[in-house]
Amino acid sequence: MAATLGDLLLVLLHDRPGSSHELRQRHAAALGPRNEVNIKRVEAALTRQQRLGYVRTEEALSRGRKRVWVLTDAGRRRGRDWLLEDGPGSEVEDVVVRALIALAADGIDVEAVVGSGVAALERRLPRPVAGGRHLGTIAEVRAAYEDETVKATLRWLRRLHARSQVA
Repeated sequence: MAATLGDLLLVLLHDRPGSSHELRQRHAAALGPRNEVNIKRVEAALTRQQRLGYVRTEEALSRGRKRVWVLTDAGRRRGRDWLLEDGPGSEVEDVVVRALIALAADGIDVEAVVGSGVAALERRLPRPVAGGRHLGTIAEVRAAYEDETVKATLRWLRRLHARSQVA
């Protein structure tokens, strides 16, 4: 399943409550400026997650219009399930986002997330073609690019896996 902003926010709330502004900053720190989202999208995603029963506001921590969000038990389960999902349709970008978000949130089993991503991508590795792959058509060129992207992402994930075992 593709990453949604709501899923990412659930993971970022895993270790501590946060305001919309704080969650937006943590999202930007984890995924970089190219993936930055505006505050209205964060608030809309949190409101949607609240309707689904995954988050609630913590009145004791909220001040005025600044609401502080916390996970519910259902939200904690949903975030964990999303992080570890490795279905056959897992895209490289989804695996990368899961790894980066897991690293940004304390208390997440990064090793399990990385292992899940490795398993998903290993299933996508190309099978060797006798005589190599001919790159004549655009479809063949695109497929070769996608294969190399999967291989590079697997190398990156394996380095993360080794790093998480040392830490």
